[in-house]
Amino acid sequence: MPALCLPEEKPVFIEDLVLQSATGESVPVYVPNRGSGRAGRHMWVSADDCALWQELIGEKTPLPAAPAEEEDDVISFAEQEIDRACRAGGGELVRQRRPAHP
Repeated sequence: MPALCLPEEKPVFIEDLVLQSATGESVPVYVPNRGSGRAGRHMWVSADDCALWQELIGEKTPLPAAPAEEEDDVISFAEQEIDRACRAGGGELVRQRRPAHP
């Protein structure tokens, strides 16, 4: 098989990613850019790929810390009926003609 003939990877659907992250199969990884310590990329990878990455670079790159929970940060339930009406756009739809491209 020629080197450029790699098998096609299946797309990852958001539903699968949510399930995989809940079960620990997919984990978040932050990879800082080489030139700037402030910039980088966040991505989800398999737990095995994350372990391999950490082994290759020799360190764990921590994710940014979550904000601390405040004492008055309480979740409450209002026991109100759910309003399922869609209000997207807020009014009458007005279509405008697009300008012609030269």
